Amino acid sequence: MNRGRFFAVSRRVALFGMLLWAFCAPAAAAEDPRVKAAFDKGWALMGQMHKDLRHLDEAADVYRSVLAFDPQNADAWWKLSEVVFKKGEAQKDKKRKKELIQEALGYAEKSLALAPRKAEPHYWVAVSCAMLADMAGPLSAMSLVNRCKKELNTVITLDPKNRFAILAKAVLAAIYLDSPWPLRDLEKAEELARKAVAEDPNLTWASVTLGRTLAKRGKKEEAEKELKRCLATSSPTYVWDSVLYDWPSARKALKELQK
Repeated sequence: MNRGRFFAVSRRVALFGMLLWAFCAPAAAAEDPRVKAAFDKGWALMGQMHKDLRHLDEAADVYRSVLAFDPQNADAWWKLSEVVFKKGEAQKDKKRKKELIQEALGYAEKSLALAPRKAEPHYWVAVSCAMLADMAGPLSAMSLVNRCKKELNTVITLDPKNRFAILAKAVLAAIYLDSPWPLRDLEKAEELARKAVAEDPNLTWASVTLGRTLAKRGKKEEAEKELKRCLATSSPTYVWDSVLYDWPSARKALKELQK
């Protein structure tokens, strides 16, 4: 075989090997029993955060243990972003909160670089930007909100059936509800919140957002009904968010509505 043909064949073989690795490596990582066990443990720990926030540190350690032997695991990076974000969300000190949310954003961006077609890293980039926007000046906030909206719409487009697509609709609804003019759009907020509630009636974040939106639009009877339904949810999709954030928000909105 002449050298030209040899190198051409070698290049094709090498390219095939790279493509095969690209397709098979994520599947192999997902099938690794160590990874599955770690992910199950991390999820279980995060699910107890409303009882003790220290479970978030334990969950973060679990995901870091995966990254120690598999640093290219995109799922481990976004899961780490999730628990660090949750820790930041619960933080009272504003400086520490900002540090943690910036850390969460960095992890989500690492996941996104590794797996740009996955919905999850786009979601955690988005909500990290939204949280940072709340702590930023007007110009920086506008840029962060625009990035957030872009990433959330990407989540919905990439994987409409993904649980994060439903959450993305709820977050977008909250943005349109709570943002000042000209970003505020109560009609759009109601449309998105209704879609999220229809897709997951047990998502209390969507329910309380719909109730608050209806109240803002002067639909008091509907708002009261939805807020009461939120508070009566017996099997919330994310009980930790319901206990820590959604139910207190629903009770506050209902009290204001009944004045």
